[in-house]
Amino acid sequence: MTHDGIYTPVAAALIELRRRRKDSRLVEKIHKALVDDIPRYLLENECFVLSRHIATPNNEALYVLKQAEQYGAMAIFSQDPKDKFTSVNNLKRRLARPELYQPRADAGRGPFRKLDLVDVATAENLFLEDVFTREGLPLAGVHNALFARLAGRKFRIGDDRDWIDRNHRGRMRELYTRYLSLFLAHAVLFEEFETPSDQYVKTSVILPLISECEARFGVRPIIVRPHDEASGSNERYYLAHAEDLFPLAAFRPSSIVLHAAA
Repeated sequence: MTHDGIYTPVAAALIELRRRRKDSRLVEKIHKALVDDIPRYLLENECFVLSRHIATPNNEALYVLKQAEQYGAMAIFSQDPKDKFTSVNNLKRRLARPELYQPRADAGRGPFRKLDLVDVATAENLFLEDVFTREGLPLAGVHNALFARLAGRKFRIGDDRDWIDRNHRGRMRELYTRYLSLFLAHAVLFEEFETPSDQYVKTSVILPLISECEARFGVRPIIVRPHDEASGSNERYYLAHAEDLFPLAAFRPSSIVLHAAA
């Protein structure tokens, strides 16, 4: 593990998951702690899970999908459209104003351009499921529909709003206590806790809960960073979308705002 004992290298993650799934005493203990409230897709597959407010095939998601395909797991893109939109949150803001770039034949990328999908001021504090684009399309539906361009690849979008409702929505510590328990023996979580905005959550919530998991169950959650080391310092890149994944023709030119991003 690296970074305060949080992360497992991706090459070792699925091996460790398979080892733990064979530990009947550990699995039984987890089921008892969660009162058997485990998403069905985690019981049916060996899963690499990326949880975001709305599932979208940006570079981060494509990296997780590539790792799942390479190691023989199912990529799960978990979402919670019942969360509220706030432009202060970087990940949510990027759903409303995603950055696009044009991949080049030399494996490089062209300049970033920003797509202004949503009137952010109007959307502030709405449930994500109630946020619509300037075209009147549901924002979650727009992002989810982009996955159709990955036809033939092995993945699943999981809508976990009901699970979150049942497991202490709005109470971060209680929710994460139960959420991290899902990744002790049922799946691999792809997550990043190293950005400046995550430091409070990391030090005050995540690290103490990881230690509690280890004390209670004898193991830590299996967590992998959702990008390779080369792009790990470039948050802008791994949260961006390749332009060929965004069906720009679906938006009327009069209402789309596409401009160079600084």
